Amino acid sequence: MENVSSLTPKKSRSYGACISSGYDLFKDNFKSIFKHTWIWMLLFALGMALVNVPSFSVILAGLVVTVVACCILYGRVYNMLRVHYETDVFPAKNAALDRKITVKNIKRMIVMYIWMFIFMIPLIVAFVLLLGMNPNSPAADPAIIRNMLIFCAVAIVYCVFFLPLIYTAFHYIVTYKYGGFFSVLKATFGKGLRYWGFIFITYLLLGIMITVICTVVTIPMVILSSALQMDTIGTMSGDPSGLPTWFWYIFVITGAITYFIIGYTSVYSCIVGYYVGGSIEQKVKEKQHYDDSVSNLENQKI
Repeated sequence: MENVSSLTPKKSRSYGACISSGYDLFKDNFKSIFKHTWIWMLLFALGMALVNVPSFSVILAGLVVTVVACCILYGRVYNMLRVHYETDVFPAKNAALDRKITVKNIKRMIVMYIWMFIFMIPLIVAFVLLLGMNPNSPAADPAIIRNMLIFCAVAIVYCVFFLPLIYTAFHYIVTYKYGGFFSVLKATFGKGLRYWGFIFITYLLLGIMITVICTVVTIPMVILSSALQMDTIGTMSGDPSGLPTWFWYIFVITGAITYFIIGYTSVYSCIVGYYVGGSIEQKVKEKQHYDDSVSNLENQKI
């Protein structure tokens, strides 16, 4: 079990300390995390693997399995983090998780997913505009330049306003402070925006680490995908398919293993976000305490 004094989220940390503490909590309690999540992680990985199969019905089934498994999976993860936040003790692998809390987390995650999708619509539209451009148009075409500028502007705005939502998610899913989604958003977004640089640097470093890991893990999947792409080009040219009948089984199994591993890097990212939220909360309290102290001193002088 982790050291309570060093891994409590109720502590002001640097961006490096958030990443380090997240890793320590993840490493020290991996058996418990795995025990409570492996079934749903496996379903999530299988659903993601099916999404890569070029069949509409298979893709649709994969999406449904992925969304359902993802909600339950992270509902359980945030349930464990909530217990740790309240008690400074991570649930043991044989401990029963509160089903009501898990269900409540699932509902809150669905609400967040819906609003995140709505928030991403401008970015999706800007990306579609880029994809819809004629590839044969000259690079200096005003329409291409305009759409690229629109996409870049929307992406920057999205990045600026998305990162503070990590602090909002911390309170909405972990602490349950402030009530419903809009109440939490109103109370936390400005505070999260104030610490935008802290969140950005933390996730930039975390993103580099996870990118390296995912690059290595996805090598087998990239090789299989390249073979599939070459075969598709050949069949479009009139050549018969050279893929063996068992290729799709290998493709799906390899994809499931790959996404299973990547899924746990995502869990680690959630834990880092948990420490980022806790650190910002502590920084806000310290600033409020400092402001109150200064105000009291000024009142005494008067």
